[in-house]
Amino acid sequence: MRFERRGDGTDSRLLLAEWNDSAADYPRDSCLHELFQEQVRCDPDAPAVVHDGLRVSYADLDARANRLARFLAGRGVGADSLVGVCLGRGLDAVVAALAVLKAGGAYVPLDPNYPAARLAAMLADTGTPIVLTQRHFLDRLPADTTADVVLLDEQRAGIDALTSTAPSVVVDPENLAVVLYTSGSTGVPKGAMLTHRGLVRLVRPSAVVRFDRDEVVGQLASVSFDAAAFEMWNALLGGSCLAIYPAETTSLDTLADFLADNQVTTMVFTTGLFHAVVDHRVEMLDGLRQIVVGGEVLSPGHCARVTDRVPGISIVNVYGPTECSAVTCRSTFQPARSAGPLPIGRLMPNTRLYVLDGELKPVPIGEPGEAYIGGDGLGRGFWARPELTAERFVADPFGPPGSRLYRTGDMVRWRPDGDLDFVGRVDDQVKIRGFRIELGEVEHAVAQRPEVAKAAVVAREDQPGVKRLVAYVVAAAGSTIDPPALARDLTDVLPGHMVPSVIVPLDTLPLTPNGKVDRRALPAPDRRSMIATPYTAPRTPAERDLAAV
Repeated sequence: MRFERRGDGTDSRLLLAEWNDSAADYPRDSCLHELFQEQVRCDPDAPAVVHDGLRVSYADLDARANRLARFLAGRGVGADSLVGVCLGRGLDAVVAALAVLKAGGAYVPLDPNYPAARLAAMLADTGTPIVLTQRHFLDRLPADTTADVVLLDEQRAGIDALTSTAPSVVVDPENLAVVLYTSGSTGVPKGAMLTHRGLVRLVRPSAVVRFDRDEVVGQLASVSFDAAAFEMWNALLGGSCLAIYPAETTSLDTLADFLADNQVTTMVFTTGLFHAVVDHRVEMLDGLRQIVVGGEVLSPGHCARVTDRVPGISIVNVYGPTECSAVTCRSTFQPARSAGPLPIGRLMPNTRLYVLDGELKPVPIGEPGEAYIGGDGLGRGFWARPELTAERFVADPFGPPGSRLYRTGDMVRWRPDGDLDFVGRVDDQVKIRGFRIELGEVEHAVAQRPEVAKAAVVAREDQPGVKRLVAYVVAAAGSTIDPPALARDLTDVLPGHMVPSVIVPLDTLPLTPNGKVDRRALPAPDRRSMIATPYTAPRTPAERDLAAV
């Protein structure tokens, strides 16, 4: 590689080599379930999962997953086979994910809280031949699905009768481990394909916080989010105990009880939820030793309130797209350096990140450019979306032949010390309370309603620190807009965190001279024009975050 120092201050050796020198040893030739097996052999009686008053050891979890894996293998699951997992947060979901991997397949989380139409679209996209669920979730799945729907609660006796040794399968670290669906700009969710190697690089050894036998890791994220994979696999491959937050609870006070009752020491929060917890009752974090926060810009003041109260606690700010196995950069909060915005930090091991301009050339230190990510965490692309994969997973101009980079759409910049700052987006993707949302998908869903002729959806922050989705709608001829009814209808096709919290009817949408919607001219909602959607349970942004995760 040829390096040069340009007159504009771009030192290519620094930007392309030194700050990307992240090579580190890890078990790159192992799969997730193989590393879990090491923990079982190491300490079989240690607690692996605690949920709903039940404590399950590593040996017991292994046996449960092995029986289900044999059941799946008997139904043809093998390397790169997809298995849908339509289960809420809980022990069964952990057993199912582990069993799918042990059978050689990849699991596809199907959050039963998602609208039935969205689950149907995900099933149709993947063509998943098998779905693991329970009787009380059956009505969430399309009645005409061709998948073999396995009701785990009704087939428990037959599965438990199988031998508790793992089936013999051949799986390569480059085989798929999970397909995670994220918001899509065209109105269609897209499935990010993640491999065993990409996730193993994330969790063994963890470069974020410590995961070992002394840690109790709270699982708060929905199975459909990449944070759930971070929580689960870091805990189970590090020998920690995974304490699972009850799926039906959304109260911050209940979260406080959960942390205390389970003696949780490590938590992963979205940024918005972390801020809300600190504002609500910072003392509920007293028992924690480690906090991982990600999704939006992290407030130094909130971090300082926690570190002042809990000396020695570690707060780590993380950044990374799902397509790159969830975490690309991390930065540990330092109270002495708390002035100004917090950086997203430095690269995870075995990761590359380049800040490039439109011609794929490095930009100078201190100037914003688009983040392109490579390395062992890079996923295989989007399921059944070759055109989108080719658009976003591009050839790496700085790497060996055949290597690729993921074009994130995120604007970042290098600091002089080698840390990275997050600047914003280059497209219509936004983060609302930590959840990645494509405005195009929300806009498409709104525009599909028969009473809507035109729609524009934006993320507004009219009150500092409070970002919300606002939909501007023009009624179709002969129709009127009833915002509460429209919002209720949208819950049939969009997850709760993607439903606009404000709907503003307009006579017409403002246009630019070239005929496009002039989003900067859309009026700010006020008491006369703002009509909030009628969802008061959960009643606060923090409770809504808890319901979403």
